[in-house]
Amino acid sequence: MLKIQNKSLRLSLSDIYYIEYCQKHIIYHTNGKRIETTGKFSTVYDELKKYGFYQVHQGYIVNLAKIQDFQGYTVILENGQTVLISVRKKREVLLAYAKYVE
Repeated sequence: MLKIQNKSLRLSLSDIYYIEYCQKHIIYHTNGKRIETTGKFSTVYDELKKYGFYQVHQGYIVNLAKIQDFQGYTVILENGQTVLISVRKKREVLLAYAKYVE
């Protein structure tokens, strides 16, 4: 459940491709939609990591189930969108994905 202004919105985890944090705004990228809200990025990650989400960069959390490929320091998602991987986290991200796929 997301709180957007005074409304609550039910969002299926399987619909989320990635989540972006930009200037105190949390943006959920889903099937063709962008849902924007505010909150703590660390709280969002703490809630989602047990469901197959991984923080690949300071400002991005990716749904591991939606990853199609890796290219350099970029994650390519099933819908063609790309997300940057932090240079420091690349090895960690690849290991987490390998573990998830097992």
